Amino acid sequence: MKSQLEPLERLLLWKMIFLGYEPALSKTKPKLVSDARRRLLDMGLIEIEKRGRSSHLVLTDNAWLWASENLEAEISTRSYESGPILQTVLARLKVFLAMKELPLAEFLEAKIMDTPESSKAAISSDILAQPLEERIRDAYQKISRGRWNTPVRIADIRKALADVPRVQQDKELHRLKREDRILLFPMEDPQDRTPEDEAAALAMSDRTNHLILFER
Repeated sequence: MKSQLEPLERLLLWKMIFLGYEPALSKTKPKLVSDARRRLLDMGLIEIEKRGRSSHLVLTDNAWLWASENLEAEISTRSYESGPILQTVLARLKVFLAMKELPLAEFLEAKIMDTPESSKAAISSDILAQPLEERIRDAYQKISRGRWNTPVRIADIRKALADVPRVQQDKELHRLKREDRILLFPMEDPQDRTPEDEAAALAMSDRTNHLILFER
């Protein structure tokens, strides 16, 4: 799916993707004219979700496919919204490099290789075809060696889902917790926690969690 969007429209998508932004229709920033919003809707990148008395913009699965194919697309540099997005991307990059034990210099020196469009589509389709909950369960089972009721480090789960944006991982983990499908725990002893555990931790309203457990 090639980018057919204006720079400001792309900026809004990046804000929604990297910051987990789901704005009320009347309070969207950067503000889009109705034609621009309609273009995003027609392309199937966003949809309008009713929440009580207000309507909110939310991403679709197609938006994640668009993102994977358009990371280099030009965005608006005139909006102050680009600053917080860049800051978040750099923070996520730091976590990713730490998990992969890659130095920044090696990342910056990586050669950009051309990948056939058909291969890109196949990879993206495979990722979208498997529900994220199922991928989390599969990762949990591999890490725990097939055992349920066994605490597993969230850092290890994130390593297995390195291709999934952090904000999407967090959103799914929060949903699973709300629906009582998983249990989350902190590592109480600071000496047990590594920098990797701290970077991968999932913050809830009452505590910061480092471990995940599926009862079944």
